Amino acid sequence: MGADRLAPNGGPYSGGDPTLNVDPSRDGIEPDDAFTGPNDKVAWVVWYETGPSNIGLADNDMVFAAKIVADPTADGGFHWQAVGNGTTGLTEPLDTSSTGFGPCAASPTAEAACSLNANPAEGAEDPQVAAGTLTRSIRRS
Repeated sequence: MGADRLAPNGGPYSGGDPTLNVDPSRDGIEPDDAFTGPNDKVAWVVWYETGPSNIGLADNDMVFAAKIVADPTADGGFHWQAVGNGTTGLTEPLDTSSTGFGPCAASPTAEAACSLNANPAEGAEDPQVAAGTLTRSIRRS
């Protein structure tokens, strides 16, 4: 579910299939998801992309995260928004805007900002996400 972004031949197409990959020419693997927020209504997913890019983006393994955002025009009534190390204050939908695959795929710099890699030039893999309440504990000596 989400915004249709991928044509059958792998190119961008708003009438195609949904994909969460920032770079749909690479393999997105090992996704993990969690539901957060009041009444567990906000979905989050993390994954990493691997393999060579066919659209001029990074070739090293990169970790990404996205959260669900209400969107009445998208399949299922929502789209996914990338949340990375450089996305504070930005709206980075995984849609067909910008270069056809959304703002995160506009350039290697934009892709790096949308990633969770500590160093976007180095590989990262095996992301996990968890939800729940963190209760502060007081330790007394």
